[in-house]
Amino acid sequence: MITWKNRSNTRKNYIADIGDLHVILKRQNSCWQLSMCIRVYSQDKKQNMLRPAVIVNKFDKDCTAEEAKALT
Repeated sequence: MITWKNRSNTRKNYIADIGDLHVILKRQNSCWQLSMCIRVYSQDKKQNMLRPAVIVNKFDKDCTAEEAKALT
């Protein structure tokens, strides 16, 4: 089960961190867009950053937020 966090109160954006995998579920005009990126660390592990996200899937517009989360 993925634990989602609401990224914004005004927009339908949800994020989840699963280990070093950062998952983004975003409402677009015509669909829900699922993106993922990976967290990388410096050699001393004191700093980290997210690499650019890649779109991995799109869901139909008629999905609710809960349906899009379940499809993810």
